[in-house]
Amino acid sequence: MVNSNENTVITKAVIPVAGLGTRFLPVTRSVPKALLPVLDKPLIQYAVDDAVEAGITDIAIVEDTRPVGSYFHSMPDLEGKLREGGRNELADQMVDISSRARITSIKQLEPLGLGHAILLAKNFIGDEPFAVLLPDEILWGDHSSTAQVLDVRDRYGGNVIAVTETSWDDVHTKGIVAGTSVEPNVIAVEEMVEKPKREDAPSNLAIIGRYALEPTVFDFLSQQRRGAGGEIQLTDAIIDCMNELPTHGVIVDAARYDAGVPEGMFGATLHQAAKDPTMRQMIVDFAAEL
Repeated sequence: MVNSNENTVITKAVIPVAGLGTRFLPVTRSVPKALLPVLDKPLIQYAVDDAVEAGITDIAIVEDTRPVGSYFHSMPDLEGKLREGGRNELADQMVDISSRARITSIKQLEPLGLGHAILLAKNFIGDEPFAVLLPDEILWGDHSSTAQVLDVRDRYGGNVIAVTETSWDDVHTKGIVAGTSVEPNVIAVEEMVEKPKREDAPSNLAIIGRYALEPTVFDFLSQQRRGAGGEIQLTDAIIDCMNELPTHGVIVDAARYDAGVPEGMFGATLHQAAKDPTMRQMIVDFAAEL
């Protein structure tokens, strides 16, 4: 089927951040996981930066009762104090944070799954193709991971998802895809299943947190069918769309850290710290002592 939106430039994105963050308790008793820092920047800012680099201008942050979107609000009092103290460069950074994109906050008051979070952004998106970014997934490369997904979408249309090889022991915790290679690092998806048993998994290619989606996905999300874990699964809606739209998976060129678990957050922090010569030497010294 021809995709009527294939020439439409994607400028909107949804970033879902609601959730208890139980793996990071006790800090997430009061601090939303999306605001936990990797060095001096919270997870949500890495996701927004990745989206903005891909040309996204409008972002909906789907949050629970604890505000995350307010992180991007203008803070003139703080900026003024910094400038009074001669710290103009830091003040400029604060201004940049609040002006990178137009941020809309949407409340998800029931934990009904990723698909439900995306459905809540339906009015924000309208009848346009859009991106989805999961801030738990930190993807660092020479080019924005979201831009890489959108580039494949520009060439093939339809829905596009970022994927990566995962351990066969972990396939039961992931959305898994399989298909035919159409170019290096790009597959035409023929099978997709949410959290399969190891013996039922068609491959070990796992969906990771970057998507380019057609608004058709809302037609299926609106049915609010429960899938794995009793939740409304985005993967199930994308599967339903496969009868109408092409679906491709792209293995993005990026270093990946699953910051949804403490080990991944620690790895991401070390990755960033190692970019600074002083902190890199500290890591080497600490490792030697250990």
